[in-house]
Amino acid sequence: MTENHGFKVWKTIKIGTHKTVKDLCEVIKDSGCEIADYGHLLGEPTFDVSQTEEEIDLVLVVCSDLTSGQYFGDLCDAAKSNRLKLCPPEVALQLRIQYLDQPHDQYDFLRVASEPIENSWGFSSMMNVFNDATDEKTKLLVLLSEKDFDLASEIDPNSVWVFILPRES
Repeated sequence: MTENHGFKVWKTIKIGTHKTVKDLCEVIKDSGCEIADYGHLLGEPTFDVSQTEEEIDLVLVVCSDLTSGQYFGDLCDAAKSNRLKLCPPEVALQLRIQYLDQPHDQYDFLRVASEPIENSWGFSSMMNVFNDATDEKTKLLVLLSEKDFDLASEIDPNSVWVFILPRES
């Protein structure tokens, strides 16, 4: 892991590897993973994929390590002041494809910090990458939050979030 701005790079992934959201979703399904809950949001015009392939560095941040605030907006402000960036929504899908060995431990439920994804009804959601380990089978999922999610949404201080760590030039 390399360190930058006091944060260690947890994982480097590629984005922009597929031309459409539909292509990315097919790869997720072909890899044996699922897109659960509100997967229809992936077809919304506000959800797009990068048309340029690039590598990005990701960090894992426990909410309470960055802020004592209780809202997603507090976390975003603290992340920005620490030079972290929000992820494009594509990161959740790419992370699911590129992190198939996700353990079932404290990092089994990763929240991808991004702008909330809005649908045509005005409902917004957040994406999560989840390892749903049961007794006999591990299900690797991409979940969307089950309720309207925005900067005023309350968040768990122990929740683990994925942010982009910009590379130094």
